[in-house]
Amino acid sequence: NYLIRPEWFESYEAHQNRVRKALTKIISKHNDGEKIAVFSHGGSIKTQVGFFNKLSGEELTNLSIPNCSITLITFSKSIGYEKGQLKYFGKELINVL
Repeated sequence: NYLIRPEWFESYEAHQNRVRKALTKIISKHNDGEKIAVFSHGGSIKTQVGFFNKLSGEELTNLSIPNCSITLITFSKSIGYEKGQLKYFGKELINVL
């Protein structure tokens, strides 16, 4: 339950922010157009999918993202993390040109 968790347990919002900072750091070390692979567990993927779908932490409790799933998010160093685009996660294509 989103609203009932141990005091020491990281919230979805805090987790999303921590992963965003890590991704921003990774992006800053690469040129636009480079392809970068980042591997993480399902919880970190979930917070990013939630960010790009504008889901609240409470809504994220209903989203299931398995470990080892494939997710594609495009970023550009020039536009930054916030304007990245979620293209694919699980079996769902999103914003495909």
